[in-house]
Amino acid sequence: MSGSANYAKTIMVGMQYNPACRLFALTSKELPGLLLAGNDPTELWADVPAVVKALYRVGYGMDVQVLMEATPAAEEGKGLSFMPLHPATLVKVEPRPA
Repeated sequence: MSGSANYAKTIMVGMQYNPACRLFALTSKELPGLLLAGNDPTELWADVPAVVKALYRVGYGMDVQVLMEATPAAEEGKGLSFMPLHPATLVKVEPRPA
């Protein structure tokens, strides 16, 4: 099964920081199953495209291209349970070019 050439979706990814265990987590309401956690938010952001590709391959049978528009700086210690990131921090998912 392959994806439609007209398919494109923009996904907002949010960051959560837990000061008690000093871990960052990246999640998205638009893509259930996306959950990355670790000590280094830069490494987490670097893993987002590969994880989104894998979720689409397994969940939808689609081979997609993932583009991140920006990589935000982590706001450590803000005490927020979930912080949507700046709207420019988006992941764009499209079918891979042939």
